[in-house]
Amino acid sequence: LNTVINCILVYGLFEMAEYGDFRGLIALVYALIYIGLGQLIQKNASQEHSAQALFYLTAITFSILMIPFQFGIEWASLGWLIEAVLLLYYATRRSVGKMEVAGWVILGLCVGNFVLTDFISFWPVEHFILKYSLITLGLILVLSFYVRKLGTSEMFRHTKKGSLLHGYKYFTIISTWIYALRMIAELFDRFGKYLAYDTFYYYICLALVTAGFAFLIGRIKWIKDKVVAGIAVALFVLVDLLCFLMNFFQVAPSAELSSRIIPIAILVLYNVYVIWSIKDLTVRLIRKTGSSLEIYPMAMAVYFLGASVSLLVSQFDLGNINLIISIFLLVMALVYIALGFRKRFVILRRAGLALAVFSTAKLFIADLAFLETGGKIIAYFCFGLILIGISYVYDRVSRNIEKVEE
Repeated sequence: LNTVINCILVYGLFEMAEYGDFRGLIALVYALIYIGLGQLIQKNASQEHSAQALFYLTAITFSILMIPFQFGIEWASLGWLIEAVLLLYYATRRSVGKMEVAGWVILGLCVGNFVLTDFISFWPVEHFILKYSLITLGLILVLSFYVRKLGTSEMFRHTKKGSLLHGYKYFTIISTWIYALRMIAELFDRFGKYLAYDTFYYYICLALVTAGFAFLIGRIKWIKDKVVAGIAVALFVLVDLLCFLMNFFQVAPSAELSSRIIPIAILVLYNVYVIWSIKDLTVRLIRKTGSSLEIYPMAMAVYFLGASVSLLVSQFDLGNINLIISIFLLVMALVYIALGFRKRFVILRRAGLALAVFSTAKLFIADLAFLETGGKIIAYFCFGLILIGISYVYDRVSRNIEKVEE
């Protein structure tokens, strides 16, 4: 009660004397006074735990108020960040539990204030990139203070402090990824207007940053565990899904095909990366679940077929696209059957047969109705050759397999 009355009087006198610029300095003086009183009680009356707690909490309160009082609420987040980092650094090095708790409280206030006043703001925030970058760096720096503890033993993970620290680690990883995505958005808001197909390149950059981040967190030993590995896998899956969806969105449909060559080439390379990613994810799944190895070629075949068809339909202005797709499907059926026999993959071979039946049915039911007589003759001829090839491969390889078995 004495502190409240004293503060009201002192701050009132300073305002009357037009010394309002020293509000933060007064809070600093109060914080130092109450830290000293807490130390004094701790040395001379150690049994007075309530008095110690009261003095230390008062000191923490003034240290929190010091930043907005002196620099304004817009700089409170950065001020609290500096306080929290310094307190936690000192507390972890000297094992001062109360100071450590104070550091975590101030860090929570820092993050909460930034999210509420800056991150979700509906209007431009001054120095947003600077604030966001420093806060993200501060979160990573605080995590580095606890690296050794996180890797000491598996038993520590199941303690209350260990669970909280691991939770903070996952929070820092996810928030750092969100920071990277937000910075990409900020850069495109400022400079995207100078790029052709800026929306396309924006999503490509999001995918590139996400894939790089997932690769990075999976390789850093001092944060690696099962949950982090799961986060990395989830990010890789997100990148793969984004690529598959992007295949359906035509890049600048009003522009000439020649001007879209570079974006389409980038999209093709993106799909090549996704095929490699699916290979890695499928191998992990097989190792973890003990599933059949045939899942691997089947997953590759399904994605390659879907990506190829979507690229043909969405990115290329081809005449008779339905007929071209049917021919492509039949060629892929022949490839799947050949690989299925060569590598002894039964599921892939059957998938090829099913694809051949589907493409043939599609040809007769839908595609030929829109062709002239000459086109129909060419289509029948092409399909006949491919189907004869499939029949030949199937018959020839089946006989070889029977001879080997005998």
